[in-house]
Amino acid sequence: MNKTLTIIIPTYNMEKYLNKCLSSLILSDDIIRFLDVLIVNDGSKDQSSDIAHSYQKKYPGVFRVIDKDNGNYGSCVNVGLREAKGKYIKILDADDSFDTSHFGEFVLFLNNTDVDVVFNDMCQECENGEVIKQVSFNLPSGIFPLSEVVKNSGRMWMHCVTYKTHNLRDFGYVQTEGISYTDQEWVFLPLALSKSAAYFNKLIYRYLVGREGQTINPQVWNKNFWQELKGLRVMYDEYTKYSSHFDAYQQQYLKNRLIDRTTVCYKAYLLTFDNNDNYQLMVDFDRELKTLAPNIYSRMDDLHYTGYHYVKAWRKKYSKNLFFLKLLKKLRGYS
Repeated sequence: MNKTLTIIIPTYNMEKYLNKCLSSLILSDDIIRFLDVLIVNDGSKDQSSDIAHSYQKKYPGVFRVIDKDNGNYGSCVNVGLREAKGKYIKILDADDSFDTSHFGEFVLFLNNTDVDVVFNDMCQECENGEVIKQVSFNLPSGIFPLSEVVKNSGRMWMHCVTYKTHNLRDFGYVQTEGISYTDQEWVFLPLALSKSAAYFNKLIYRYLVGREGQTINPQVWNKNFWQELKGLRVMYDEYTKYSSHFDAYQQQYLKNRLIDRTTVCYKAYLLTFDNNDNYQLMVDFDRELKTLAPNIYSRMDDLHYTGYHYVKAWRKKYSKNLFFLKLLKKLRGYS
C-alpha cells in the first residue's frame, strides 16, 4: 500500500534511548500501516542495530534498518531521503520520541492533507520526562502560504516540520555530511522551497535535553564549534546561489534564519565559550561575513548584553581578552 509518512531516525550508539524512541511510533494496525520508519544505523558500536532489527522483525513492512559506515548526521538524512517511500518525510532523532497521545491523529491529518510542509508543536523534556519548554506557533488553521511563516522563522526547529518528499528530491536536496548541527539545514532551503503549508496544533515531538555528550551541551558545542561555522557557511553559500530564484517572502525567510543562526554563533563564542579555543575560526568567519552578507555583518554590531555592544567591541581589535566580555561571562555564569 502507499505510505503516508517516512520517518528517518539517524542512530549512533543510542541503545539507551532507542527502545523509547521506536516504541513511541507503535500505533494501532489500521494506522501504523501508513508508516515507513527508516532506522539509519550510522556505524554504531553498541546494541543499536540489534534493537532496530528487533522492531523490523516484529513490524515488517513498517520498520526498515539501514546499517552503514559512520558518516555523521547528514549522511543518515541523505540515505533516508533516497530510500523513503512516504508521501511526507520527517526526522526523529534516536534519543527523542513522539507524543503517543497525538501521533496517530497526526498521521491521519497527513493522510487528508496535501501541502508542501506541515508544522507541529514540540516540547523539550528531561530524562525524567519533565517538560521544561513548549514550542507552538501563531499560525492559522487550514492551508496557508509561506508568507504566514516568515514571522515565526526565528523559532523554527527541525522537530516541527514535515515535508512533502518529492519536493526535496526534485530539488536535489542534499545535507552536508561529516559534521554535526546540520539539522539547521533541514529548516533552511527545504522550508523556503515550500509554497503551501498547514499546521497541526498539537504536541508531536518530544526533544530530550540534558543528555551527557549531547551536541548542544556547551562543552561539546565548544569543542565542535568549527562544525557549526562550517554548516553556517553552507547556508550562506546556498542563500547566495538560490535566493535570486525565490520570491520576497522566501528570501526574507532565508535571511531571517541566517540572522538567527549567525547571532547564536556570536553569542556563543563571545559570551559562552572559551574565547581562545576558537579565536582564529571566529575571526576568519567574521571577515568572510563582511563580504558574504554586509547587511548581516553590520547587524551583528547591534548585539548587546546589559547595554554593552560586545561584537562591536570585539571587532575593534579582534581581542581575545576584553575585560568586559570576561565580566559578562561571569555575570551569566559561564566562567
